[in-house]
Amino acid sequence: MTSLVLTALFVTAVLLTYYPSASVLSILAVWTFLRVRDFRFDRRFLWIAVAGLIALVPLLAALLLAPIHTSRQLPTVAFLTRLTT
Repeated sequence: MTSLVLTALFVTAVLLTYYPSASVLSILAVWTFLRVRDFRFDRRFLWIAVAGLIALVPLLAALLLAPIHTSRQLPTVAFLTRLTT
């Protein structure tokens, strides 16, 4: 497996497990731009990326259909930045 496929697989697993880890995506985007000449498109990467996008559908549906309930259940920025958490 190429490193790109492994990266897509692990990012999908991380997003499904712990959604605040989405901050890692910005680091991966910068890393990709810095290594653009080594970038190779792989069909497996496409399927893993599609699976990751499909995994975000329930979260987006909850945000659109029940925004007040969702805002009460999701942690706030203040909660996430406290040292005690």
